[in-house]
Amino acid sequence: GGWIGFGPDGMLYTGTGDGGSANDPGARAQNLNSPMGKMMRLDPAGQANAWIPADNPYVGVTGLDEIWAYGLRNPWRCSFDRLTGELWIADVGQNAWEEIDLQPAGSTGGENYGWSCREGLVCTGLNTCGSCSGFSSVAPVHVYNHAGGRCSVTGGYVYRGPIPSLQGLYFFADYCSRQVWSLEWNGVSASVTERTAELGPSSNIVSFGEDEVGNVYIITPSRLYRIASDECGNGSDCNANGISDDCDIASGFSQDCDANGVPDECDIDCNGNGLPDSCDLINGTSEDCNANGIPDECDIASGFSLDEDLDGVPDECPDTGGNPCDDPLEAVDGVLVFDTTPATTDGPAHFACGGDGQIHRDFWFRYTATLTGTLTISLCGSSIDTRLAVYEGTDCPVNETRLLGCDDNGCALPGSDASALAVDILQGTQYLIRVGGSDPSQAGPVVMGLYSTGTVGCGNGLDCNANGSWDDCDIENGSSQDCNDNGVPDECDIGTGSSLDQNANGVPDECEQTGNWESEHFVSATACAQCHSSGAGIYDEGGQDSSPYARWQGTLMANAARDPYWRAKVRVETEQFSDPGVREAIESACVRCHAPMGSEEQRIAGEGFYRMAEVSGDPAGLEGVSCTLCHQLEASDASDSTRWNGGFRANPDKRIFGPFAGVDPAPMANVTGFSPEQGAHLGDNGTCVSCHTLFTTALDAGGNAIGQFPEQVPWLEQQNSQFAGLSCRGCHMPLLEGAAPISVIPGGLPPRAPRQDHAVLGGNALMLHLLADNADALGTLGDSTSLEQMAQASEVFLQGAASLDAGLSQVGQTLELAVEVRNLTAHKLPTGIPVRRMWLEVIARDAQGVELFHSGAWDANGHILGEDAGVEAHHTTIDDPARVQIWEARMADDGGQPTFSLMRALGWAKDNRLPPAGFVATGPFYEITAPVGQCTSDTDFNAGGSGADSLRYLLPAGTRSVELSLNFQGVSPRAIDSMRGSTHPEVQFFLAMWDQADRSPDPIATLSLAWPPLPELEVGLQASQVVLSWLDGGSFIIERRAENGQWLSLGTHGSPFVDTGAVATWHLAEYRLRQP
Repeated sequence: GGWIGFGPDGMLYTGTGDGGSANDPGARAQNLNSPMGKMMRLDPAGQANAWIPADNPYVGVTGLDEIWAYGLRNPWRCSFDRLTGELWIADVGQNAWEEIDLQPAGSTGGENYGWSCREGLVCTGLNTCGSCSGFSSVAPVHVYNHAGGRCSVTGGYVYRGPIPSLQGLYFFADYCSRQVWSLEWNGVSASVTERTAELGPSSNIVSFGEDEVGNVYIITPSRLYRIASDECGNGSDCNANGISDDCDIASGFSQDCDANGVPDECDIDCNGNGLPDSCDLINGTSEDCNANGIPDECDIASGFSLDEDLDGVPDECPDTGGNPCDDPLEAVDGVLVFDTTPATTDGPAHFACGGDGQIHRDFWFRYTATLTGTLTISLCGSSIDTRLAVYEGTDCPVNETRLLGCDDNGCALPGSDASALAVDILQGTQYLIRVGGSDPSQAGPVVMGLYSTGTVGCGNGLDCNANGSWDDCDIENGSSQDCNDNGVPDECDIGTGSSLDQNANGVPDECEQTGNWESEHFVSATACAQCHSSGAGIYDEGGQDSSPYARWQGTLMANAARDPYWRAKVRVETEQFSDPGVREAIESACVRCHAPMGSEEQRIAGEGFYRMAEVSGDPAGLEGVSCTLCHQLEASDASDSTRWNGGFRANPDKRIFGPFAGVDPAPMANVTGFSPEQGAHLGDNGTCVSCHTLFTTALDAGGNAIGQFPEQVPWLEQQNSQFAGLSCRGCHMPLLEGAAPISVIPGGLPPRAPRQDHAVLGGNALMLHLLADNADALGTLGDSTSLEQMAQASEVFLQGAASLDAGLSQVGQTLELAVEVRNLTAHKLPTGIPVRRMWLEVIARDAQGVELFHSGAWDANGHILGEDAGVEAHHTTIDDPARVQIWEARMADDGGQPTFSLMRALGWAKDNRLPPAGFVATGPFYEITAPVGQCTSDTDFNAGGSGADSLRYLLPAGTRSVELSLNFQGVSPRAIDSMRGSTHPEVQFFLAMWDQADRSPDPIATLSLAWPPLPELEVGLQASQVVLSWLDGGSFIIERRAENGQWLSLGTHGSPFVDTGAVATWHLAEYRLRQP
């Protein structure tokens, strides 16, 4: 390592590497008695031994006094943000990960950045670090791996130069790959944009530089480049700062109050008040009575004009004297000085503020409101006893009904008899201001200050929500939405009954009917369905419509932005934090993948955060994960960590990618404006990984970022398995059979294969059932029938996720049940958002069918009976029905306490989810995906990378039959219970639907066993009779399943047995044997 620089505090900072070969063999980076692998801070003004600042964190305690921060491997390079004072550290990794660290301004030092216990976010196990259990360090704000030839980070600077669009972006690069990126940090999460195509030089980037005005330079071994732009640069440089004037103005470095293209500091400022003279005249700070373009005070000060009466008005200008109501003077915000001595009284006589009811020797002014809000009028600088009145309108004479306010002695200055008054004003409305004395003798100099505050650009006089702001102002400033463009805030449409809001999300229902729409880069799925629909031999699988839209509309992908659980969860997560910036960042991160088209439109336009309120009124946002989003995604490597966390990018050129070559682009271009072309990358996992590899920024209770948390990483789990090369869509979007045309327009198209089913399958059948039950209230894309079909398809899909095997044996006096559950998926089971769980339900019965033992029982609310109040332990042997084996991931906050909050989660309290087959400790990403808790000491758990778990049940004497069910819940009721403290309407709306839903778990696999083991039952037909027979002799209870699903006993019989009544009344009959 090697870097030295002065900080904004005047101290000298220097970064050092760990000083060793690979893997920090001397363990120096974590050793506070070694200067290696550190950031040190020295006082250059110190004398003799006083060069160590007294406020360094290790002064007077264990550790070298000069150390400021530690845990660095090779800081190359570091820089301070000249605006904020934040310290950015680019730390070169060892073999796998490069990282960017950030020390906030105002830090008191002492940060541990993790090396050599962690490389990036990954535990290295080096030196004494072990599994990093209990090890605490500051998480990097960004990491990237060595894929694509990357090897070594080169740190840069936060851009503070003249280019407006780059303000606040931190630039960095990779030495080997020559890639350049910019990083935007919002205090919670980082957004990284690759800029290699714009900025990448042809040789290795060794460093960055910065000049005195904030320009950033890229340095290679032989050349120096400056980041430039065509956004500005007119050549003139009046202030000689090395930056063209228009760039100074565009970046905010200079102001241009009169919009003449010249920085204010270069314009004439005769009165020295910091504003060009032209602006003084524009905003009324100065007057120009002789219209020579020079403020009156400057005319007088320079001698150009005389002012013998010292009234501040050049003598050549006519003396206003007194003036009547019907000829008022113009008044604007600012200070007006005038003398009432020559004035006479001009009615009306009425006046309610005291005295004799009159304003004497008055001046009248006309004031036009430039905003809606409050106008404050102060006469406090006056030397006479004043009175003041304000009237609405300019017609004369005025009357009592137009009087807005009056004042006699309202000035709060001690000993003052002057007036002061504040009145409400409406933009564009004119008012009359009347100023004078309390009696005819009170005349002389008056100083009147006019100050208006409020909102510019609106003010219709209506305040339907009674919030103290006009309705059109609410709409204009975004505090209210107007989705139907009727000029009325949505909450008022709903409150008056003009619009319905069945799902209680604050958006009129008519705005949530997506239908046909088109945005800058996307169109509705219905536009695609015009051609890609079913027809004769097209998307017709045995009479079932298999067209993309028909299959997609009932999926959770299509309804991702309407998912009431997701919407409620976002509300609960944001309610934990009071900082509006933190709330905005959380919402923006959450909607990125649930409303990706709206989010991507806003990203491309450079418009910042995309929030829940915007999603609800945006048809592009409400359509969830749709056709023109997925089919416009640019190719990305699944291993590219910059594309994780919603880092997908849609191409900006309306190029639609599909699996087939040789497609005529004209029909699609004519109908939708998109141009189709082959894009083989659609089958790559990079398309899915962008949203389904999510590291959330962990926050403490105050909303401060404290680390990164792997909220869902199924692709990382898959890489450490025997399924690493498989495509996500191979399971979740299986192929349709055979070849067929893929469009009904134009006719006569050739058959195409392979064709992917767009019924994107998952395991959360419960939420699909809930959507189907509430389709109308939610305004779902698919109707209740299509949603219910997808729910049933998901239940079938789920049954292929795991296998269940079991056997009974007598061990001494104990009947032992041995069970094996094996994961058949390519990722952990369960995977995804950590509110899912799977458990084993075991029921033992005696010969009469009486229940003797029941582990994993559940109630009507979906709660598992007997589950521990905190976190249920991982078991190897269960002999008590109050214990249950639950495979789940339970989050923990920064205090190690279990939590269901995604934003408070920093680690795992438990993760015994079943790994995929082939998952081993030496495999890729193991540090991130490793199991946590008691399962790590269970020798049967994932033994040899089996992807299975085995356990024993000790059953009571008298057991004759055992029933097993491997149950799954897409959302744990305990996770829902954690939301019940919120009073937000969307949360309450969801809870009402949840409480009415069928929360029964979905069985992945079931199994029945008998003890002693029953013989194999053979069933045959003889004429109209069912003949049951078995080997080994013996008599058994024969049961037949009745039409209501219950088992009906036919008595105890030997083999063979004839059921004479079954065929006449049943199309399907099921039989089983039980021990007598």
